[in-house]
Amino acid sequence: MASYRAEVLSDNPLIYLRLGEAIGSSTMFDESASKFNGTYDGTNPPTLARVGLAADSNTCADFDGVNDLATVTDQASLRLLNGFSVECIMQTDSIAAGDAKCFGKAVIVVRG
Repeated sequence: MASYRAEVLSDNPLIYLRLGEAIGSSTMFDESASKFNGTYDGTNPPTLARVGLAADSNTCADFDGVNDLATVTDQASLRLLNGFSVECIMQTDSIAAGDAKCFGKAVIVVRG
């Protein structure tokens, strides 16, 4: 059986952020061919290098649900106008209305 990482990369994703960086990193590394690296932001960045999936030696990021944020700079190829899919594996301590957001895309309006 192929690793989870190999399975994801075999689909040629536009972006693949594992969130498995070392403690102290401010960069999220995109493992896809696009290399759209992002940054960990927020008043208190997420706790990095936490235990991840049991079957995977990669670690994960722990977001507090209050002020932790991870962002990727806007790229033309990330302005998806047609159908697309997003895959996210996450574990939550609790889910309240509106919580547990895995993915978001800001709307940017440019006027000339």
